[in-house]
Amino acid sequence: MFRATSNVAILLHNKRVKQEVYMSVALTAHQISQALFETDPMNTCCKENHCFDEYDREAVGVKESLDKGQSLEQALIQEISEWFYNGEDFDTGKIDPIIKLLSERDS
Repeated sequence: MFRATSNVAILLHNKRVKQEVYMSVALTAHQISQALFETDPMNTCCKENHCFDEYDREAVGVKESLDKGQSLEQALIQEISEWFYNGEDFDTGKIDPIIKLLSERDS
């Protein structure tokens, strides 16, 4: 019984990893920027002020990191840390809505 549960957990984990890899490769900088704009993780009020390009630079950096093999989560953490926190740690829960939104679009 434990073995079967273990195999199911491994299969689910592998499926999630494969989905993230596929999603990450398929994303464009524009899609990433749009998700950042819509979720506004840094509370810049870009939606209220119609600053559609607010996160364009960060999105390009995320896309470049994805192209180098980083996961979406790693790439977002790296870029947000560099741009908004001088490379320091931050509450990475801020990126959860971005990943969720991009995952839903890919479905």
